[in-house]
Amino acid sequence: MIKLEHTHADLPEEVGQVSIFPITQATTATFADLYFRLTFFFFIQHGEKQVETPTQGEMLGSEGDLMIFPPGAMVTMVNRPVLDKAYRALGVCFSHDLIDAVFADAPSPKNATDVQIVRAAAHNPNSILSLIQENLANENLPEPVRRHRLLEPLIWLRAQG
Repeated sequence: MIKLEHTHADLPEEVGQVSIFPITQATTATFADLYFRLTFFFFIQHGEKQVETPTQGEMLGSEGDLMIFPPGAMVTMVNRPVLDKAYRALGVCFSHDLIDAVFADAPSPKNATDVQIVRAAAHNPNSILSLIQENLANENLPEPVRRHRLLEPLIWLRAQG
């Protein structure tokens, strides 16, 4: 059983969009040949995410890790629950304009479609997730302030390399 929900903040066209997709699975599920059109972050809360790409081979993300899928990534993905807990992750999707606002002047990586893992132990990616959730939940923010605050997690990631 796979459960997907969706919440998002539609900001005006020039400001962009950020969406959060809670994902819950009671059993192991494999998704072959997935293509990512937008930048997508998976914050793994329970279980493991195995990803295989044509250029990187196999990678494994664990509880607390953040896996970043850039636009153009093509992967096979396996989500695995752990003992007595369903697989659970929060997927966060960023529009191109928000990503470009932070990374447009960054040097292009060798392979721009490579998936990256931000390990929980070294970087505490849940703090990034908290920033995103707080900003999306605060309906009283003026649009320019919301945009600025939604850029903060991306700036933090850029600073971390």
